[in-house]
Amino acid sequence: MNELVEKLLEQTPIVVLMGMSLYLLWNKQKNDNKEFIEERQEHKKELSELNEYVRERESEHIETLKDLSVLIQSVEEKVVELLSK
Repeated sequence: MNELVEKLLEQTPIVVLMGMSLYLLWNKQKNDNKEFIEERQEHKKELSELNEYVRERESEHIETLKDLSVLIQSVEEKVVELLSK
């Protein structure tokens, strides 16, 4: 019986060390996941802002193209009018 107790006592430091190692690894993984989630949310916000900016520029470009189209049509009508005289 004494031998069994001695063997168990010999293994105790290893078991404690392994338990502490597992706890530290688990804690590190938990913190890494938290940082990953925060970083992902930040990227989502940046993408949302970029998407909004692109949509605004696209609207401006569409408006400019409409104005340009009206101008070209007007010039075309003037040219046709001048050529028909």
